[in-house]
Amino acid sequence: MLLFSILNFALYLKENPLNYLLLQSVFQMICKRFVSKRMMLLHVPTTPPWFLTHPVVNFTLHCSDKSNTPPDMFKHRFYELYHEFKYYYRIFTDGSKKGNRIAAAVVHRDNTKCVRLPDTASIFRAQLYALLLAIDLVRRSKEKNFVIFSDSMSSLHSINGFNLDSDLVQKFLKDYTILAKRWKKKHCSLLDPKSCGNPR
Repeated sequence: MLLFSILNFALYLKENPLNYLLLQSVFQMICKRFVSKRMMLLHVPTTPPWFLTHPVVNFTLHCSDKSNTPPDMFKHRFYELYHEFKYYYRIFTDGSKKGNRIAAAVVHRDNTKCVRLPDTASIFRAQLYALLLAIDLVRRSKEKNFVIFSDSMSSLHSINGFNLDSDLVQKFLKDYTILAKRWKKKHCSLLDPKSCGNPR
């Protein structure tokens, strides 16, 4: 009966999005009362998911099996897509790990920004952090059209699938939504050039 009441309450709040803050405080109260300190607390996003803008993620390069397709075919497809976005400001992101050191980087035109992350960070977090660096670059730029190339299929799937379990995905989607509302004329696409080979 309690579960049914909570579900009804959640549906009511979804129909009335302005009451989302009430839902957040109710979840916090439930967590404080019923969840032991040894368990991980449920993180409720500060922005309701239905208020977030869905980014444009292009998976056209994730088209064929790497083992059956010659690398030159992937390069050719990448350059075709790259040419489609010739009037866009192109940004490349990457996350990497060497030994215990891990970093995220964003490359655009003749500039590179690299940020060292904690040694305990995963490659997935490094890739997401690199996408956040790219969104920050978009926010500060005067350009109008952007394309972000990422070699992390898992990061792009998390963003495309609204994986709100990750705090970095939440931040990316929130920042993307703010950009989309602030500059309606700006256009930003996410591409995965390395998902079917390494065209670089």
